[in-house]
Amino acid sequence: MSRRFTEPPPAIRESKPGWREVPASLVAEIERIAKAPIANADIAWGGYSPSASFHLTLGDGRRLFVKGTHPGQTREGRLSLAQEIENYRALPILGGLAPDFIGTAEEGDWSMLLLEAIPETGKALPWSRAKLARLAAALAAFYDRARPEAARWSRPDSYRSLAVDLTDPDSGWLLLARSPEEQAGLLSLFQDHAAARAWLERALPPLVELQAAAPALLHPKEDRAVSLIHLDLRSDNLLFRPDGAPVLLDWSYLTPGPVALDAVFFAPSVEGEGGPPAGETVALFERAMNLRFPLRDQQVALAFAAGYFADKAWLPPPPGLPRLRWVQRMQLAVCLRWAEELIGLPQPPPMIGQGTAAT
Repeated sequence: MSRRFTEPPPAIRESKPGWREVPASLVAEIERIAKAPIANADIAWGGYSPSASFHLTLGDGRRLFVKGTHPGQTREGRLSLAQEIENYRALPILGGLAPDFIGTAEEGDWSMLLLEAIPETGKALPWSRAKLARLAAALAAFYDRARPEAARWSRPDSYRSLAVDLTDPDSGWLLLARSPEEQAGLLSLFQDHAAARAWLERALPPLVELQAAAPALLHPKEDRAVSLIHLDLRSDNLLFRPDGAPVLLDWSYLTPGPVALDAVFFAPSVEGEGGPPAGETVALFERAMNLRFPLRDQQVALAFAAGYFADKAWLPPPPGLPRLRWVQRMQLAVCLRWAEELIGLPQPPPMIGQGTAAT
């Protein structure tokens, strides 16, 4: 038996602007870049961001996907878009795995990234092993061609990626270990607080030790495959072309790092959304790349991922992001289940939102 996270996501959606709110001068600039008038514009839903996003149909029948910032955008959202635009401009190797980059348009607080539109019929969900195998093969090819770029990577100190958190002592289990308030917040996610506290007392020391070793993942090692990694792999950032080829979206957090980190961070979302167990997803990545990720690297990456969700999932939803904490709790539940298997932690008690179902 396994405890699936069965709580449905909040019904409320992210706060996104409508097309009528887009300044006329910005619309005209998009039409100039596209070389055609815009015949129709629909909000593009999906993901957990309040960014502006639209599916555009042009007068000549072509379609574009447009995403960007708006006057109500968060600081994190603005930084994320700026980084993604820079990555599209600087890295032609994204071609083939990312949508085609068409251009950018700006007007005041509005900044838009124009991309090729991928048919919405090619969604990642429901997961299947065939879809995961195609994604793993495409990523293996990308990692191979991106290795030289990883070696000469250069971005400003302000560049934000999840890899930055690998060296942050004020996050995850390192923060939880010295903060009673953080521990109380985490324990509030469990059905039985007393059982959760007993589990945490036993699980916290090895998790702290593993997270403390996380910066070592960024150092070269003979058996550690390193390339540019996406670090935001999830179903809402993935579509499939009509021929089955995967297309990855949201390249904001691209950074040099161990490919095992991409796989381990991705796997809990797959299991949480009804796909194969996390370990099977990682094994698919290994087969596609014809290598084995060192067990220690996987354990460190999983401890880091679990800690990343553990010190955030209990917080109130940020303004405009009503479903973010839900998806973090879903992934945390899988991380803790998987840590029992991969790291040897004691079995965690059920979290709120977890039910029991046959495997």
